[in-house]
Formats: sequence, structure tokens, C-alpha cells
Amino acid sequence: MADAFGPLAQTAGTGSAATVYTPGSGETVIIRCIRIVNTDAASANFVLYHDIDGSTYNAGSTIIPTTSLAGNGTFTDVSAICADENGSIGFNGPSTMTITLYGDVIT
Repeated sequence: MADAFGPLAQTAGTGSAATVYTPGSGETVIIRCIRIVNTDAASANFVLYHDIDGSTYNAGSTIIPTTSLAGNGTFTDVSAICADENGSIGFNGPSTMTITLYGDVIT
């Protein structure tokens, strides 16, 4: 068993719910830090999802509900989230928001 810590994914929002990260085949991931940055001067909303067995992003897979992030603001969450190859992390935010995931990949 190998364990590697580091950045897992980084992307900008698309304005609708979209997959940010899916663990690879045979991997289990512990996401240890989620950082969302709003690069616009105006506040904007985001939602974060974790579908444990697919990529359906709705009320049932919401882990951080609609949250307003101030202009030029940063949101950081350090709760641990465990995901395997069957699930995914989704993000719904405007293109002025960037989400970065850091964690451990266990193979």
C-alpha cells in the first residue's frame, strides 16, 4: 500500500455542477483540504458535492450547500472526505471561482 499527499485537482467553476475530481482505478482518496478562491470583486455563490457512487450532483449529494463567498475572498475547509474510484467530487460555481483539492491518494 502506498500513500502520497499533495494537490489532487484544481479547476475554475463552469456556472453549473461539474466534476472536479474522480479517484483513479483502485484508489482511495482522503481529501484533507478544499480551498475555493473568488477572483472577482463581487460576491458569488458556490455548492460542493460528493456523490459516493457516481456523478449525480443534487440535494442528495450536497456536502456544502449554497455558500456566498465575498469578492476576492477565500473559503477553506479542512474536514476529511474519503472517496474511492466509484464516486466523485463536484463543484458548482462561476468561472471567477477556482477550487483546489489537497489530500492523500492511497493505492
